[in-house]
Amino acid sequence: MNYFNYIGKSNLSLKKLEVTGYNKKRMEINTGFGTLLFRTLRLKKDNGQIFFIGNGASASMSSHTALDMWKNANIRAQSFNDMVSITAISNDIAYKEVFSKPLDFFVNKSDMLVCISSSGNSENIVNAVKLAKKKDLFIVTFSAMNKNNKLRYLGDINFYIPAQTYGFAESGHQLLLHYWIDNLVNLL
Repeated sequence: MNYFNYIGKSNLSLKKLEVTGYNKKRMEINTGFGTLLFRTLRLKKDNGQIFFIGNGASASMSSHTALDMWKNANIRAQSFNDMVSITAISNDIAYKEVFSKPLDFFVNKSDMLVCISSSGNSENIVNAVKLAKKKDLFIVTFSAMNKNNKLRYLGDINFYIPAQTYGFAESGHQLLLHYWIDNLVNLL
């Protein structure tokens, strides 16, 4: 594929970004990000923390974004992707609990859960969202690929990219996460 065709297809995926609220109602993209920025600033004021989760490349994004969040925006954040924790929980409990088990222990009501999943169908992420709902956390999801993925409407704010490849989905999610942080930094 020609480079410019590839970049064009990636750009088209981002132009088709859909943002929905907890009620599955579509919202304008700037409204969605504005709500996310407002909630993040409120979280900072309340000394809350943001927990990022994801598998594979999304785990890498989770770690990177958590670091940027506290380093650049001075907001407490962490990602649950430490290899020792993941293998211990997987071995001793179940892989489907690698995110929900530490969330159950560490979160407070003023915290936020950010879920990143290209497929939107990871059982361990869906389980974490279920727990976060019980704990009344503010939940943000980033999903892609199948429009009927399980994660797509589970958050209070949901960002869905109709990308059909992991490359487009992952690149798009990373760009959206940087957009969020860059806007936060400009507001602080």
